[in-house]
Amino acid sequence: MVVVGTGALSMLEDGGQGASGNDSKFSKFASGTTFLVKALAPDKIATFDSFGVYKDATIDGESFRRANSFEPEVPSTKNDKGYAVDNLTPWDLASKYYMDQAQPLLNDGADKKEEPVKSLLAKAGVFRAKQRFILPFVDLDTGALIYIDMSKLQAQAVLTVTKKQHAKGKLNRLAFELEKSGSGKDTVVAMTPIIDIEDELTDKQQLNFAKVDIDTLEPNFNGLTFVADYNQQVDNLVAAGFDISRIGLEVAEKDATEAF
Repeated sequence: MVVVGTGALSMLEDGGQGASGNDSKFSKFASGTTFLVKALAPDKIATFDSFGVYKDATIDGESFRRANSFEPEVPSTKNDKGYAVDNLTPWDLASKYYMDQAQPLLNDGADKKEEPVKSLLAKAGVFRAKQRFILPFVDLDTGALIYIDMSKLQAQAVLTVTKKQHAKGKLNRLAFELEKSGSGKDTVVAMTPIIDIEDELTDKQQLNFAKVDIDTLEPNFNGLTFVADYNQQVDNLVAAGFDISRIGLEVAEKDATEAF
């Protein structure tokens, strides 16, 4: 489940979708997007485990299909490096299936960048959880809270700026340009303070900037992620093209009333 506040912040600093509500939605933040914002205190963030296949892929002759992302209803237990070690979800088991084939080869000195280890690790990565972070901002165009989904590296880049200004007590007096650029592994998220508010913000943006007190705002993270129960996770695994019999699972029989 979503981890909020200082718990999420500690995970960010560590080196190593129907939900319970329908109150908030992610704002689209594709490459090339720019928001003019006020930033909230660095502990007003959240994190969650995201599973899913983001595009069709074929690895070493095995095809995987796109499957919508979800957050597991009961997350697995992680070690200090962020790897699932207990209470494994069906998708953790699928990832482990390939890792269990790769690990003996690695133990014998195989190069992880060479076949067959390279393909096995890539397949394991398809089903491994991706830790995501939710950062809220005040959109100065509307004066409303928006919620941005970011990777760990992207969130760290933003929080570096936020924490510095928060420590100085200046966060409520600053506006920022939040932008995303690049693609794939070269995607970059940056947040830059706006130097001249009167010159760089419209009258409406200046009004929203002046009237919003970030210290009084409490983000609502309900409804942002799709939370899948165990059976839904198995169904998604099948939809992604994984043979669940390999890990001893079967698709649950559906009651006749579930179709209505």
